[in-house]
Amino acid sequence: MAGQVTPKRIAVLGRNIHAIAGGSGEEAFVFVHGFSADHTTWMLTLPAFFARGRVFALDLPGHGRSDADVGDGSVRTFAAVLAGFLDAIGVARANLVGHSLGGAIATELALTHPAKVVSLTLIAPVGFSATINRDFVTRFPELIDPVEVRALVERLVTNPRLISDQMIADVLTYLGRPGVRDALRTVAAATFPGGNQSVDFRDRLAGLSVPVKLVWGVDDRILAVPEPLSPKMPIALVEKAGHLCQLEAAARVNRLIVPPSV
Repeated sequence: MAGQVTPKRIAVLGRNIHAIAGGSGEEAFVFVHGFSADHTTWMLTLPAFFARGRVFALDLPGHGRSDADVGDGSVRTFAAVLAGFLDAIGVARANLVGHSLGGAIATELALTHPAKVVSLTLIAPVGFSATINRDFVTRFPELIDPVEVRALVERLVTNPRLISDQMIADVLTYLGRPGVRDALRTVAAATFPGGNQSVDFRDRLAGLSVPVKLVWGVDDRILAVPEPLSPKMPIALVEKAGHLCQLEAAARVNRLIVPPSV
């Protein structure tokens, strides 16, 4: 993907936000990662969209190369940052694609700023069931040993060979950045208190006027597949994939993302 994207440093609500941008055209696609991840979550997704429009993937506060300030760590605070990010990059309306915590953030933005959203694709999103893997979200900020990192991160996928030694080293480098561990603890406490999810969108989506697609890896060990919200909004299930299904089954997931023609 190097050479096809441009790194950006963007000021949003008093924070420096790192992002990458690529593609061209009238449509805009904005990709939002999950808890403890960064824009590289989308490394097998973004190239599929360069020919379809402008493509952006940001590092949320407390993640990747963005500032560590997460405020109160709530979904609402992150949604405000996302809204500010769209304004800063000059995107009036975007197709939002969110994974896990990023799915909750994208949904909150769609509910509070519907004029900014063209479509919503939610991949294993927070806010559509009651609980989350408590052990993962509480242990991640405390990781210090590569063996322990591998054991925890392998829960994100069905094929552990996808977790390389470089990924393990990158996790420890990220956690070693000033303020990151405290930022993740704040997010976990605000969004996943006691292993529960502090937001619930299941009864709120009916008011949305934009297309919504739910996508889930069948073998997700972080957020189990919930019951469909209604016959009109089925969940597209991805076989032989876990929580990071956009990496394990990129071609299949890319085809499920709501197209700009919808």
